[in-house]
Amino acid sequence: SNRGEFASLDDQNVITDLVAQLEALNPTQDPATKCEGEWDLAMSSTQFFRSSPFFLTIRAAMGESNKDMAENAFDIHDRATTAGRIGRVRQIITNDSLTSEVDLEVGLLPGLPFRVEGDE
Repeated sequence: SNRGEFASLDDQNVITDLVAQLEALNPTQDPATKCEGEWDLAMSSTQFFRSSPFFLTIRAAMGESNKDMAENAFDIHDRATTAGRIGRVRQIITNDSLTSEVDLEVGLLPGLPFRVEGDE
């Protein structure tokens, strides 16, 4: 399902329910404070790029009163990268940093692939 991007609404609901059940079984107190390491995106309930710190910052900076403007920017970004292929998506979390890495292949000209790699 391409990490949930093409999953049906029923499949998304089943997965969301399973994740909630797993979270409820976690015995760790405040698990978000103990998540250092490398994390690959396996499933997403939103477009992959929207969970990056860069886009989270844009959303927060624009605020609720400018939500439509932020959504428009996200839609433009989605259209600009639709012809590409999103490869590995991961975050590296340490005690003092969060690094997001996305492998994105986009075509500058039809038939000429171009690979972009970077950190946020």
